[in-house]
Amino acid sequence: PPVSNMLICMHSLQSKFRLAASSGAPAYQEYYTGCRVKKQFQEGKSARRGQFYLRGDGPVERSVKHPRESHAESVHILMPGDINGDGRLFGGQLMQWIDIVAAVVARRHSGRDVTTACIDRLEFLHPALVNSTLTLIGRITYVGRTSMEVRVDSFVEALSGERHLVNVAYLVMVAIDEKGNPAVVPALAPETAEEQALFEAGRERARLRKARTAGA
Repeated sequence: PPVSNMLICMHSLQSKFRLAASSGAPAYQEYYTGCRVKKQFQEGKSARRGQFYLRGDGPVERSVKHPRESHAESVHILMPGDINGDGRLFGGQLMQWIDIVAAVVARRHSGRDVTTACIDRLEFLHPALVNSTLTLIGRITYVGRTSMEVRVDSFVEALSGERHLVNVAYLVMVAIDEKGNPAVVPALAPETAEEQALFEAGRERARLRKARTAGA
């Protein structure tokens, strides 16, 4: 039967590999394992125990991480050198800080060096002025095979501790190996309803990015 219609019972890892091999699954087919539910073989959901790729030489395990494991935060007090002629934070300076935070998140998730593939969205919502405290919070929202989508939220923080959202950015980072080639990254397992919603939205953004690339 077609691989996409095959339901795999997550009980015996050995039997799962036999089923996968007999189905004629392509190389690097994503394979999710768990213990309580059945999942479609090609379903893009988070793994519970681990994830495997099937290659010509057999299954290769892919580890699983949670979003909390790669969380990153950066804090700056805005100085005169960060400010443009209009008295506001340079957009380019903010972009540099966002890129750094996203890289830290992606490195923590992948355990590898990373490179920025694209900035999918950069939305300025509120000005940031000199002597403001600026806090950037980065978290991973979705992963592919070698790519990771990272969301970075930037806030202006008052002395009272009250925060105002300044910017929301989504970046796609790619893990690279010692030779500079794309490297497989751990799967992502959301733990909360918010993380699952971000994961599903990230999946849709990834689909739209691929569609734009194909139509270019």
